[in-house]
Amino acid sequence: MIIGLVAHGLALDAVSVFSHMVEEKVFPDSITFLGILTACGRGFVELGQRYFDIMSKEYSIEPKLEHYRTNVDLLAPLGEIAVTNLSSLDGGDYVMLSDTYCSLNKWNNSTYMREIMMREGVRKDHGKICTPRNQGCRQNSEAVE
Repeated sequence: MIIGLVAHGLALDAVSVFSHMVEEKVFPDSITFLGILTACGRGFVELGQRYFDIMSKEYSIEPKLEHYRTNVDLLAPLGEIAVTNLSSLDGGDYVMLSDTYCSLNKWNNSTYMREIMMREGVRKDHGKICTPRNQGCRQNSEAVE
């Protein structure tokens, strides 16, 4: 429901529904937090940061890359993007962060992520290419560096 409200531009209603859930002791899951963080990206930066913090502290939900990406989108207009814990990222995470920075026109940050990958010898795993109508999947033969 929260994601539906956000998709229709009703961020304030999404925040209200989330607050009501918490009051009624309905525990949010990682998808709910993804929705509420997206809602907060519509002008509720401080609230979004608070939700991001309580996600792990109060609900023991470890943020996934999608949550970090939403947090980047939340902070980007303020110029407050910082990636601090790179040691737990894999190659796909580096590529996604680099792509996120590109989408925000943060070219230096994107280049920095790619430079870290090269320096550390991190490679993105091969992807799979799936064709329509049950023709199956095959391993892509190219890795991204």
